[in-house]
Amino acid sequence: MLRNVNADSPLKSVTLSNDAGTLRVGGLTPSTDVSESGYWSNVRLSADSSTQRPGLSGTTSLSLDVLVGAPTTISIAALPQSATHGWINPQRAVRATPDQFVRQPNGLYKATVTITAADTPNLAAIAADINAAGRTLTNLILFVGAQNGADVRLDNITFSGNRTDAPPTVEHAPLGTVRLPSTFEDGTRQGWTWDAASGVKGALTLQPQGGSQVLSWEVTYPDVKPFDGWASAPRLILELGNRTRGSDNFLQFDLYLRPEPGRGTQGALSVNLAFGPPNLGYWAQANTAVRVPLANLTSAPRTADGLVRVPVRFNLNDFDKTLASDTVLGKITLVVADDQSNFAGRMYLDEVRFSATAP
Repeated sequence: MLRNVNADSPLKSVTLSNDAGTLRVGGLTPSTDVSESGYWSNVRLSADSSTQRPGLSGTTSLSLDVLVGAPTTISIAALPQSATHGWINPQRAVRATPDQFVRQPNGLYKATVTITAADTPNLAAIAADINAAGRTLTNLILFVGAQNGADVRLDNITFSGNRTDAPPTVEHAPLGTVRLPSTFEDGTRQGWTWDAASGVKGALTLQPQGGSQVLSWEVTYPDVKPFDGWASAPRLILELGNRTRGSDNFLQFDLYLRPEPGRGTQGALSVNLAFGPPNLGYWAQANTAVRVPLANLTSAPRTADGLVRVPVRFNLNDFDKTLASDTVLGKITLVVADDQSNFAGRMYLDEVRFSATAP
């Protein structure tokens, strides 16, 4: 999992290598602070290039084996990260002292370091997150110190806890059956649900707006932005079966926003549309996203219910793949991505419809 020296590490001269299946960290002469609070001056190792993305729901601790050539004191502070939970300072480094090391048949000495959620609060935040993006590990940073400055080998990084528990139950409005136009007036979601890769998976509920019902969800985009702009985004899908566009040229809908006080004032939202046509590789995406700048949101006109209405329209003739009149569309995917925004609040969807002409 750990593959490189973190970009913000104060020490860059250490060497990393695979030594009999362990990660060998060499050049630790300047990385010798083994106090609980002095880990900031030590080297930082990072797993941000790893493809492993375990879910950490219910996790209470992480452990790893430390192997050294001679018993010494080793300190390790850990910072697990997800798309939503970027950085909460570790409370302390955890130490393995000389008396804890046990000689191994290969002549090295091994101790196991266990780091709990009390030692690194970001672990607790990730483990308690009900959203997929929030509870999925995207990086692990380790601050490593060796009192004698000698090489350290790390192995068997393991997350433990009550990880068999399912995330808290989310109470959605009834799914209902697929309907287009989607007006939600029958008291159901009319087939709309979260995509498996959605960065938000909270309750999809029906809320009043202008005397009618609209589909609604809550979202808080992280302050520390993930590399993938869609990782923290709500991603809704509607299965269309064998439906084609026919003579329609547009897909339109109304998006409503209600930001929390002091939020939704910076950056922008990027609304994206894709279909899942089987004969086009199950993915065809609109060439142009609808950008919603947030700088003037606080002064924008509001509905009687206090919402900001954003009319959204996509041209079906402006996709990265040609959508012919008889192309089976498969499904609709709507993504409201974060573009360096500070938005937190509630979003609403209504009047999703195909049309032959623009209004």
